[in-house]
Amino acid sequence: MNCYRKQLILVIAILTVISISLNITIYRAFKVNPYRLEVNYITLKDEKIPSDMNDVTIAYFTDLQFGELQNEKECKKIFEKIKNLNPDLLIFGGDLIENAYPITEEEINFLVSLFNEIESPLGKFAVLGEKDLESDTRTSEVNRIYSQSQVEVLSDSYTKLTKQSSNGIQLMGLLSNTDYIMKNSSLEQYTLLIAHQPDLFNQLSNSFVNYAIAGHSHGTQVTYPILGGYKEVEGAKTINRTKLEKLSFPYIISMGTGCSHIKARLNSTSEILYIMLKHK
Repeated sequence: MNCYRKQLILVIAILTVISISLNITIYRAFKVNPYRLEVNYITLKDEKIPSDMNDVTIAYFTDLQFGELQNEKECKKIFEKIKNLNPDLLIFGGDLIENAYPITEEEINFLVSLFNEIESPLGKFAVLGEKDLESDTRTSEVNRIYSQSQVEVLSDSYTKLTKQSSNGIQLMGLLSNTDYIMKNSSLEQYTLLIAHQPDLFNQLSNSFVNYAIAGHSHGTQVTYPILGGYKEVEGAKTINRTKLEKLSFPYIISMGTGCSHIKARLNSTSEILYIMLKHK
């Protein structure tokens, strides 16, 4: 076998491997990854977390986007996973229903029943995303779901979380008013901040936030190696899973649970965050 023939065979072999790998990747991106769901565990340790709140657990999920790309069967799977975690506290990070999806009364009742199945003795909370605010009708539907399932919406507001004691932590929900967060985050109390759009974190450099969580971009949903996300999302252009900023407080950007525009995920697995508080 001459040298040129060997080189041709090598090139063909390499191209074949690349083709097979690409086909497997595309198959997994459309047929496997969108249906995977992981629970990622986080422990938050801080001396400002009172001993009374030691071992309190929080289940956080975001970007459900119920609709054509996230049906009832898949939503049941997510809520069943959360229910089995038995969290003390439930937090939803925004974008409950897919934009422009004409949700029915039966589907509204279905979502209410899912939230009601989660006991979470320390409460259920949510922040609003841009899809929750796309119209007065949609906002009304989302708020009705929350009110009927004992979910408190935190929109540029906060609450104190306690467990059989006067000691607790501050849970803040940021919609858009970063000045409110700056003025009301507490130096004395541990402050956990929830926002939908992570770019807002850039405006909180002088706050007393101890830890922050956001979602919105679905972890860019389709993320290419080296190149990063397949598109930029308004509200997550400077801070997302592939582009991070160094801030005065630690934070995490969740990859969410649903899909947007296309039922595909690559290097961005749907996730629930299970957070445990620890007095340091």
